[in-house]
Amino acid sequence: MNTKAVINEKVSGLIVKLCFRINELKYMSVDEPSPPNTLLFAYIYNTVKDGLDAVLGAVGLKGMLKEVEKTKDFIQNTLTLYKMGGNVLENKTEFMVLLDKILTEVTKLENLLSQYYKGKL
Repeated sequence: MNTKAVINEKVSGLIVKLCFRINELKYMSVDEPSPPNTLLFAYIYNTVKDGLDAVLGAVGLKGMLKEVEKTKDFIQNTLTLYKMGGNVLENKTEFMVLLDKILTEVTKLENLLSQYYKGKL
């Protein structure tokens, strides 16, 4: 199997994992019992989902990297805000764990795309 096929397989595997995680985030936002938190969860879900959509719709590898970086920054900032904030969310811990898993997978995707872009793979 050539290098490009292996890279494509790894990228597609990460994207599929991200889709499932983002879907979990969607259901978590729907299940949140408090209306203000529901809106906040929905906003975070939509922003992360739109970020992945932008990655998939990007033109070229450089465009994908740019969109991955934007999505990663948003998730990191969201996690930072939640860590600083009080415990106002019903399922804050579960939510943060899921966001952290999404961040890990986005970071893996960024690293893989970056290495491929730099010609190291």
